[in-house]
Amino acid sequence: MNDGQRALSSILLMLTWIYRAIRSLPRFGLVGACKLLVASQTQRVVWIRPRGYARPVMVRGGTSDPVVAYLVFCGSDYPVIQLEPVEWVIDAGANAGYFSVFAARHYPKAKILAIEPEASNFETLKANAEGEPRIIPIRAGLWSEPGTLWIENPGAEKWCFKCEAAIDGRAEKGIALQAVTVQGLMAEHGFPQVDVFKIDIEGGEKEVFSAVDTTWLGRVRVMMIELHPKCWQSFFKAIEPYPYDCRQAGENIVVLLGDLANRSGLLKRGGV
Repeated sequence: MNDGQRALSSILLMLTWIYRAIRSLPRFGLVGACKLLVASQTQRVVWIRPRGYARPVMVRGGTSDPVVAYLVFCGSDYPVIQLEPVEWVIDAGANAGYFSVFAARHYPKAKILAIEPEASNFETLKANAEGEPRIIPIRAGLWSEPGTLWIENPGAEKWCFKCEAAIDGRAEKGIALQAVTVQGLMAEHGFPQVDVFKIDIEGGEKEVFSAVDTTWLGRVRVMMIELHPKCWQSFFKAIEPYPYDCRQAGENIVVLLGDLANRSGLLKRGGV
């Protein structure tokens, strides 16, 4: 890429973020929208309080945080599920915790398990969950069986970390992490079912849905999942025994399972 192309790319990126900042005005207000724009263009850490939320959230400039915050609070990737009540939520691949905060706001009766394997993301998740006891941060990776994981790409962008299974319990790179399963989380935290299950685990869904035992799917009502390459087949094979219906929401697929499969009108645009 030559200097002219780089300059054009920078201008287009700036224009994109100006557009996003304008679109975020109803949710973030003028000050929050300006902070989002600053975080998108600099290394500054800012705190933005979405309208209707009790506390601000941390957004780390120079990372993927501004994009994720925009998508969760201002976009359509995470519609609000209009069920009463929503009491049990799992946020797998919680990143900085924006969806967990979103879920706590829209589902006031919900207990939320926020699972995130990477250290810096986990610290940000804890900061954003502070003051909300219904959000339970768990540093681990969701997997097909209990064990030990490691982060395959520690130098990646904050929203792109991938877990791999450790060999004989030893991590090849970095620090060993706990692998947790859906059924294990439900048993440990007393979840009789999962009302809303958000999954964005950068390809780890292939392992989760290829597990020997996926009968926990019979106790899941709604999933919001970003499916990555080579994961589609295992996912749809796992949910095949259950009635389901799928809707597109940005980069996510919203899956209504069981008795919700044939119901319409359950999804309301997120961020409102």
